[in-house]
Amino acid sequence: MARKTPVSSSKDGGIPPNEPFDKTAKRMLETALALQADHRTLSCAEIEEPLRKVCTDAQKQGIKVERLIVDLKEVWHSVPDSTSHQKADVASRLVSMCILEFYRNHPSETSDK
Repeated sequence: MARKTPVSSSKDGGIPPNEPFDKTAKRMLETALALQADHRTLSCAEIEEPLRKVCTDAQKQGIKVERLIVDLKEVWHSVPDSTSHQKADVASRLVSMCILEFYRNHPSETSDK
């Protein structure tokens, strides 16, 4: 089966640093859906790179992880999928990965201020 992954990998130059949030978020879900359709893991550069970008960008802007998740879900809602269960499952896994990535770089965010 041909690879359907729409995101360039790090070795191909990666995601442009000025790519808009919604484009990166949409690309992340589309890539994850393609990976799942190809029975590949989501723990790969094609997912980790955009995931890192949205988390880092949110942190630089002072956006809390809860707001980031809401924003991601709003963008992901616009991504078509043949089965809503598959999309919901992939989105749920991406949310978990996003939370882990967000706090990996900013553990101080876990404490109430």
